[in-house]
Order: sequence, then structure tokens, then C-alpha cells
Amino acid sequence: MWKSAIILILPVAFIVHGQDYGNLDNLGERISAQVRHQLAPLDGLGERINAQVQNDLRPMQVNLQNRLRDLEGLGGERISSQVRHQLAPLDGLGERINAQVQNDLRPMQVNLQNRLSDLEGLGDRISQKVHQNLEPVRAIELNFKMKDGVGGSTIATHSPGGRQFVIKNHRTYTCASPIDLTTGQCSNLISFKITLSSPKSDWCYIQSYSIINNQVCLSTGSVSIQAFNNQVNCKSFYDEPLLKIDLEDYKRLCAGVRESTEYRYIPDLNDDRHVEIPNENRYVKCENRQKDLCVFRERNDLLDSAMSSGPGGVFIQSRVNY
Repeated sequence: MWKSAIILILPVAFIVHGQDYGNLDNLGERISAQVRHQLAPLDGLGERINAQVQNDLRPMQVNLQNRLRDLEGLGGERISSQVRHQLAPLDGLGERINAQVQNDLRPMQVNLQNRLSDLEGLGDRISQKVHQNLEPVRAIELNFKMKDGVGGSTIATHSPGGRQFVIKNHRTYTCASPIDLTTGQCSNLISFKITLSSPKSDWCYIQSYSIINNQVCLSTGSVSIQAFNNQVNCKSFYDEPLLKIDLEDYKRLCAGVRESTEYRYIPDLNDDRHVEIPNENRYVKCENRQKDLCVFRERNDLLDSAMSSGPGGVFIQSRVNY
């Protein structure tokens, strides 16, 4: 008999919902600015070295000119001519050193310019690559938004039972009249709630759940789960309705009610929170090709679950919706 204690807290936004990708904004500009800042000491390097060489040579040139004048007055033209002959190699020494320095610096300057050219736009390229790699994650977030009717309306039709709901901004409603499949509108919207008198099959439409040791915890909100000595306890937050049910019992209860669900998301173009349809994210899949309507289907993954715990271990799977 294994003994362990596990407490799992699942906040409302546990999976994908509410992820803040703001830290990726302007990533390219920030990287480019950092590169420019680190390369700033190299700006004008050649000119600074040239000026330093000129400055260091200036005292020597002045000294040579003074000595030449002193020697020319020592003893006539013969000594003067001999002195000039011996000093001839020094004529233009500063200019020759300067030219040599410039020549030696030229490959480095060209290399630096090439390096700077390679680094130009590096930040933007990295930012674009990060954005591309995150597309599947963003698609999951957008999928949840559409399922929850964020920035519009979603019609959820569950099969094989055929029951329909309208979902608007995380709130689920039933309708007293047929739902318009093109607008998501109906008369007499009634908030969907589960009470003590509700049919037990209503729990099949709840998609916020956790499984531990083949026990399913369902809630209309978030759930905390405790497992101790193979005993499983579920607790909901804010006194939301809660059901703990064995996985096999759940399958028997819900197989004929909700094997799969068709979602029809209709964005409200006046709501800034709406998901653009069609969407530029290639991982956002819609069965249809109409503008401002996305139809997609999902299976009830609890029916496909085959959870079990072996000796000394616990298997937990969770999914939390708003």
C-alpha cells in the first residue's frame, strides 16, 4: 500500500487562458538596440587610432626638425649636407606610419562593417522566429477563446444527444427558441446552471475537470484535488457545484449524451476581444471557409481516457475552463 499526499490547485487560467505574451512585444527592437549599444565603442575606431598616431608622432617630428636646424649651423654646407643625407629616411616618417596604420586598419574596418551588416535586423529575425515557434501555443489560446465565445457568440451542439447552448464571454446559456446558426441569436437566453435538482447528465456538458486515480472531479469553476492514502477528495472554489464520479461511471453516463461537440464561433466585429476569422495563425483550424464564422469539432476526451495508478504512483490529468 503506497502512502502519499498530493494537493493540486488548479486556478481558473491554468491552461493557456490569460497567458501574457506582452514580453515578446518589440523583441526585435530591443535586441537591435542592445547590439548597437554593445558595438558603440567600435564606432570611429579607425579615426581615433589615426588621431592618436598623429598625436604621438607630433613631438618626434618637431624634435627632428629642431635637431636638423641645430646641426645645419654646426660647420658649413658639408656637415649640413651629410646630416640631411643621414636624416633623409626620416622625411615623411609620420605620413608613412599613418598610411601603414590606415592600411593595417582597413581589413578590420571592412570586417566590422560586414559584421554590422550581418547584425542589422538580427533582433527582428529572432523576434519573427520566436513568433513563428509560438504559433501553435497561440492557436490553443485562440481555440479556447472561440469555445468560450470571447468577443462574440459560440453555438455548441453536443452529439449524439443534440443539446445546444449559446456561449458568450465564458457564460453558457440555453435558449427557449431555436438558435440562429448564422448570428448565434435566440430569444429568451437562460443562464445554464447545475443545481441539486438538475439531471445528472447535465454534468456531461461541464468541461472543467480533473482525474486522479480514475476518479473524475467536475466543477463549473476551478477545482482543488487531494489524494491521501488512496483517498481522493475534490473541492470547488467559491462554492461552485461539484461532482466526483468514477471514470467508468462517467463514460456510462455521458457516452450517449456528449461524445463530441460542434462549435460555431461568430465574432462580434465591434468587440476588440474577438478572434479574427479567417485567422493569420495557420494552426487555427476551421472546417468552413466563410469569413467571420469558424466551425470546428472536438471529442469528449474523458471518454477516451484510460487512467490508472500503479503501486506507489498517482496519475493526474486536468483541464480547466472559465
